[in-house]
Amino acid sequence: MPEDRVILVTGFEPFGAHTVNPSEGLAKAVDGRRVGDFGIRKALPVAEAAKVSVKNGWLYYYDDRNWHINCMAVTESWAMSVLQRYPGHGKWNSDYAYGQNVCREVAKQLINPDYPSGG
Repeated sequence: MPEDRVILVTGFEPFGAHTVNPSEGLAKAVDGRRVGDFGIRKALPVAEAAKVSVKNGWLYYYDDRNWHINCMAVTESWAMSVLQRYPGHGKWNSDYAYGQNVCREVAKQLINPDYPSGG
């Protein structure tokens, strides 16, 4: 599992009657940053994580002022998905990190029900 990956994130200016375009804000928030795996794979042991395919998505919707974040992991024998929606506070880094952490913590709890939440 390579640690250095290049991801192209495009963003566009507001259009039509809209005053903002969420894709522009996201593109600016991650510009030049190293964004790696997050969520479910981070909750797995290294050997298992190497066998997992992931699909993570995130977007802040201005119409409902909520982040919509999903994390999905799939192997040959199981699949797991964490879907969430929560209010943003206008701080892209901490709002986005919150969603990453929720995905990871939910996965840890599903893998090990005795896992203490919050840690």
